[in-house]
Amino acid sequence: MARIFFTAVLIFVLLVSNAFAGLGSFYFEPQSRGSIAAPIQIKGQGMYNLVVSVHFLREPYNDKVYKSDAYKKFIDRLSVEWSRVALQTILEAKEQDIRDLTVLKSDIEKKIYQLSDELKSKYSLEKSTEVIFSFSNFFLLTPKDNN
Repeated sequence: MARIFFTAVLIFVLLVSNAFAGLGSFYFEPQSRGSIAAPIQIKGQGMYNLVVSVHFLREPYNDKVYKSDAYKKFIDRLSVEWSRVALQTILEAKEQDIRDLTVLKSDIEKKIYQLSDELKSKYSLEKSTEVIFSFSNFFLLTPKDNN
């Protein structure tokens, strides 16, 4: 009788123990994020670093096609390659007026959508497949002089 009681207590402790809380469960983050910093010339003010961060949603709410491995691989690739497109857009930009940064931001957004359309065909996804992302940071930093 005591043996059954101790076995039951041991099983209960093992099942509710925090020591085994992460065993067998893998956390999948529902969003992917990345950041870049690039130099940009602002009219009348000099050089600044433009910091851009983007979050991609890995699992949109309308999950018809979005449960596939192809979609997950597509988002993984897009969350890496967006930085190349954004960096190229910033570096190709001429001297910017501070008010024109919103135009630059929308140019980056358009190029990310163009990149996503190119990648959709590589992963055999429909053109109507939804890509959800947002800019979480878009700001200027003054470069620090080491002198």
